[in-house]
Amino acid sequence: MKRVLVIVVFAVSVSACGGGTTVSTVAPTPAAPTAAAPAPAPRPSAATLAVSSFDVTFDNYSSGRYWYRPNMVLTETSGKSSATLQSISFSILNGDTYFVTAPVVANGQGCFLTSESKVVGAGQAWNLNSVYYYCLDIDSRNDLTGTPITVAITFVDEDGHQGTVKNTVVVNK
Repeated sequence: MKRVLVIVVFAVSVSACGGGTTVSTVAPTPAAPTAAAPAPAPRPSAATLAVSSFDVTFDNYSSGRYWYRPNMVLTETSGKSSATLQSISFSILNGDTYFVTAPVVANGQGCFLTSESKVVGAGQAWNLNSVYYYCLDIDSRNDLTGTPITVAITFVDEDGHQGTVKNTVVVNK
């Protein structure tokens, strides 16, 4: 504060003496723009799915292909909300992915037996018997025995908030 006062007094005294000095003011530097606040994180799903059991077993060898059958039970563990399944996929380390249900299907059911077949009730269990049998084929030109396979399930709770659950097992023969 004292320095500013001294400068102002000096500038005024020089000016008063007729020294021809012009006093100019410097415009304040504008503040840097502040970043917009980040959007709030999406609310997590009120439904919580757990893969209670999961295995993939050899079914048969036909037409030069090894055929495997997944078995899986999902359980909604929160007891607060049902979960509507949107997609179920099985992925192999070689990059192959098999969709049992795709997120978009023409009839709204896809491989589910009924529209109710894709709902896991709050606190209840669900299994692959709710899916058409022919939708469950996992096939390969190579024997997958001992190979890890990952199941990924996406779902929404009763309010439309999305969740995902994954699990990996090794193929049995």
